[in-house]
Amino acid sequence: MGGAPITASRLLALNMKSVDGNLFSSDISDRELEAIVCPTGASPCLVLLSGSDQYVPPTVDMELLATRLASANGPTATSRVVPGARHALDGMEELGAEIISGFVSNVI
Repeated sequence: MGGAPITASRLLALNMKSVDGNLFSSDISDRELEAIVCPTGASPCLVLLSGSDQYVPPTVDMELLATRLASANGPTATSRVVPGARHALDGMEELGAEIISGFVSNVI
């Protein structure tokens, strides 16, 4: 869309309840979120979010979202937010890699 960071379908997903790809809505119940995120049962999972993701509405509490997503994945899931990181962890790649490496080391 002319270099815009979002498509029309993504904009709709972010602004409608229970539309595919809309995990940021506070309108989605914990049960609905669990059905979307973990329909086949829990597996070890790391939910890693960028604290300043430019594609997430600024009204979203990233810590709360990370906690909800991890909870929806079951008791073996964990969540982390990289403070100040943008969507691709720009400038925070080392910290992101450290978090991922630590998680994988604990799973193996």
